[in-house]
This record gives sequence, structure tokens and C-alpha cells, in this order.
Amino acid sequence: MTNVDTFFKNLKAHRESQGINLSEISERTKINEKYFDSIENGQLTVLPTVYMRLFLRSYCFEIGADPEQALKDFELYTTGKVSPIPELKFQPVEEELKDPNTKSELIDFGNSLSRKNIIYFIIGIVIIFSLVKFVSYLTQETESTMPETQINSENNDEISEILNTPDNRTDAQAFSSLPQPSQLIESYVYDTRKMVQQEAYRINTQPPFIMTVTAEARTKVHITSLGSNLFNGIMNVGDSRSFTGVDTLKFDFWSAQHVKTDVNGIDLTPYLSTTDRAVRGSLVTDGSLSIQLYIH
Repeated sequence: MTNVDTFFKNLKAHRESQGINLSEISERTKINEKYFDSIENGQLTVLPTVYMRLFLRSYCFEIGADPEQALKDFELYTTGKVSPIPELKFQPVEEELKDPNTKSELIDFGNSLSRKNIIYFIIGIVIIFSLVKFVSYLTQETESTMPETQINSENNDEISEILNTPDNRTDAQAFSSLPQPSQLIESYVYDTRKMVQQEAYRINTQPPFIMTVTAEARTKVHITSLGSNLFNGIMNVGDSRSFTGVDTLKFDFWSAQHVKTDVNGIDLTPYLSTTDRAVRGSLVTDGSLSIQLYIH
């Protein structure tokens, strides 16, 4: 690939000469085919640079091209220059100082931090961790002991909202298709006695996780990351939301049939059930995907 302005065309020509289809690459990498099509057409800004570099590397591995050269051409094409890799130089350390009277300039970190300071630091970490756990416990207790009148108020608000929303179904059918509380609640949906299936997968991605959820029917969704509640509520037909998680991403769907979802451009829908089951899933930093299915 000598001509940087057309390096993506050369990649496409190389793929076609190998008789490899984009759909085959998408199936093996679990990356949406449209991103590989964007690479071959020189549309290199449809995603943030970090994701485009990852997808370009995976693409090159699949077609038998040199990924390092492709990444250099990509950087030169998009920025006009290639950042050199810094050379690490190491200076040998003499075992003994030539002049025993010369004071060493090396810092002794072991002596600079006293044992007392280290103990205070550890105690501070323990106290902070305990406070976080205590606040989390109080939050869960508050939600689990919510007065019945408050829950009934939420139900009444939801009934009014559903009855005023145009839908192809009758009012009774629209309301019965969702749980009565206005949010997905742990004890209401995800009872271990209702779990019917549990699967584990490995997908080719890493954080930050960008999840996009599109509602195929009126449904309820709950998304969290690092204990932070990103969303917990109703999504109407056609609604599409994106959520960003910097660590483990957890998601709950009232029905696998109600949503289409992807993470970093990888379609997760095939990993969900094709039946009307509640979904509980999690995606950790090494790409491990856990899916649990529950009956309503």
C-alpha cells in the first residue's frame, strides 16, 4: 500500500482477490458489516478513532493484510503524519559508587513513606469503601420498603400514561404487557426461581462500552455501570437511547422481543432469546458476556 490516499481501496481489492465477503468477516468478528464497508469507502470518521483503529486491525487480520502498515496509512490519511514510536534508552546502573563519600541521588521511597503514613492510608481506604457499601445498602433498603401508597401512585401514573398513548393494541392489552411498577424492580422480575436459562459468551470488544438500545415495542429497560443508574424506565416504540459505561455494563430488559441492542457496533440481539423472556445481562472488561433469561 504505497498510495496513502487510496490505501482503503487497496484493502478492498485485496479482500476481493481472496474471495472473502464482508458478511463472513462480520460473522467471525461479531462487528457490524457497515463499519467494514465504511473502511473500504474511506469513511473513516463514522466512529471515534480508537474504535476505527480496532475495527481496521480486525479487518486486516481477517483478509490477510498487514495491520501495522494499514494503521500507519490510516494515521497518515487522517492526520497527515505518523507518530514515531519512542525508543526506550536504558542507562546501566553501577553496582558501587566510585566515591564512597559521594551521596546517592536516588530516592529511597521505602524510607520516604513512614509506616505510620502507610497505616493511615490503608485505614482511609477501608473507611471510604465501608461508607460506599453502607450507602448502597441504605438505598436498597429504602427501595425495598417503599410504602404501598407510593407504588400505587406510580401505577396510577403509568396507567394514565398508557391510556393516553396511541397503540395498535387495546388499552387492557397494552397495560398487561408490562409489569405494573414504573421501573424494573429486582424482586418483581428477577426471581432466581423464575430463571430458565443462563449462557456465557466472549465478544471482541473492550471498554469504554457504548450500548445502543432501540425499542421494538413499548417496554422497560434498566442500564447500570459501576453502580451508577444510567436509565431505569419506559421506552416507547421507536425510541433509541445510547449509554456509555467505563467498566462493567449491566442491562435488564422486560422482554427479549421488545428491543434491538448493540455494544461498540457489535449486535447483541443474536445472543438474546427469540421468545418473550425477561433478560438480565452483564458485559465485563475482557469481553465476557453473561445472559440470563426469566419467565414473566
